[in-house]
Amino acid sequence: MSGTPSGGTSGTDHPSDRQQYYTVSEAAKVLDISERRVRQIAQDGKVEGVRSEDGWKLLRYSVHDFRDRREAQNPVRGGREASSEAREWIERVAVLERELGRLEGRLELTERAESTMREERERLLEDLARERERAAQEQEKAEEIQRDAEQFAREREEAQEEARRLQEERARLLAEAAEEARVLREELEAERSKGFWRRLFGG
Repeated sequence: MSGTPSGGTSGTDHPSDRQQYYTVSEAAKVLDISERRVRQIAQDGKVEGVRSEDGWKLLRYSVHDFRDRREAQNPVRGGREASSEAREWIERVAVLERELGRLEGRLELTERAESTMREERERLLEDLARERERAAQEQEKAEEIQRDAEQFAREREEAQEEARRLQEERARLLAEAAEEARVLREELEAERSKGFWRRLFGG
């Protein structure tokens, strides 16, 4: 949906925006599609979001719902999308690590904000641990899907090889049958010819 949702504003991002919304670029990475396509599905109302002067802000849960629905409709893309999601979580871990580093630098600048900074640091450490665990889970899921895809490819190759073998066997049997029929026809013609000469000479 476009415009400002009920009870919200479309101006400068609030601190909670990063927890609730994706930018177009972030949504494109999550969905593994182009930013232009993200704007199109937002415009079509397939993903809920807010359109402000800075561009689209898309609700995270709506982006995830759209991704899950698309995976359910087209499981062949599962591998790629799972890998894309794993990359997203890994990138988020890197962002949190950089943010943690900046926060630790700020702790050295002032003692007055030490208590608040320590609490924020602990929160970031907890977030980092959760995101690392989620990234590991997503990576494991992606690897499992990749293994399944490789197994499917091997089974398909074996099936194709078996089909080729059966085709060759069929061709061989048809050739043998044709040769046997030819020989029988020749023998039949020979017998018929012998019978003709016997009748002719009274043999």
